[in-house]
Amino acid sequence: MAEKFKLTYATMFNPPEEMHTRFDEALASLKAGLGKEYGMIINGQDRFASEKFEDRSPVNTDTVLGAQSSSGVERDEVAAARGAAAQSSGSYRPADF
Repeated sequence: MAEKFKLTYATMFNPPEEMHTRFDEALASLKAGLGKEYGMIINGQDRFASEKFEDRSPVNTDTVLGAQSSSGVERDEVAAARGAAAQSSGSYRPADF
């Protein structure tokens, strides 16, 4: 795109072809990540459990967005102990995004 395109009500009926191409590429990239398994972050590390639950799209419940590890009493106790230890030591750990 030679000049930057801004989508507005006035331009939305005739956008440049590159906008459609870039949208299709972004959508394909997003769809490639659907159904991925996610762990619980405990003490800064991904922890995966054998029990999982699926997170589905509210628009199309046939679409699985991801599978999250399900916590149990044992993992809850570990997470609570780690959190209490971090809080009592006065340590601060920024979120990892």
